[in-house]
Amino acid sequence: MGRVGVGVGDMTKAVYDPDLDGLIALAQLVAAVCSEIEAAGLITAHAGVATAHHTPPTPGIWILAETLSPSGVATITSSTLAVHDLWMVALTLTLTKDSETQLRLQLNEDTGSNYVCRYADNTTLVVATSTTFMRLGSSYDNEPLMGVFYVGGKSLGVTGNVLVSGGVAGSNAFDYLLNGRYSASADITKFTFSVSGETMTGKIKLFYMDY
Repeated sequence: MGRVGVGVGDMTKAVYDPDLDGLIALAQLVAAVCSEIEAAGLITAHAGVATAHHTPPTPGIWILAETLSPSGVATITSSTLAVHDLWMVALTLTLTKDSETQLRLQLNEDTGSNYVCRYADNTTLVVATSTTFMRLGSSYDNEPLMGVFYVGGKSLGVTGNVLVSGGVAGSNAFDYLLNGRYSASADITKFTFSVSGETMTGKIKLFYMDY
């Protein structure tokens, strides 16, 4: 009796059934399995890209782009990222220094005086203008920092601003970012986080959303 075939792509393979014909089980099993060459045409690596070979994600959904895991470093920079409409950054870090240590943000590895931010320094509101970084928060003596803030992904408006809003709180509530602006007429493709003085350890997650 002939073997029963099933379609797999443009190939037909035998259904494994040792009672239908005179082939021994091992030989029939080999005949029913794709070869490496056949299988290669059916397999495509995703290479870690969330949207590869799939329908693109529905607009309005936060997608994880990258996780940064600083471990005893003073600075960490993301990979070069695709341009998106909006970024959300969530982080939890500990800073290793006896005195107060700032957590800072630079966009697109830009070290020019293109940043403005307003933050709470204990009970005082401070406006820092024309700085080379955006101050996110501060802590000290191995105490934690945590928070969530949002970064516009695209340069908008007549002057090409990217806006930042949200906050990062230290364990002693020294600083809390209220809002800020990056004025360089450039879409965002990189994030750099650094501390003044010692090092940081923890997790920083970069999510994006497209409208």
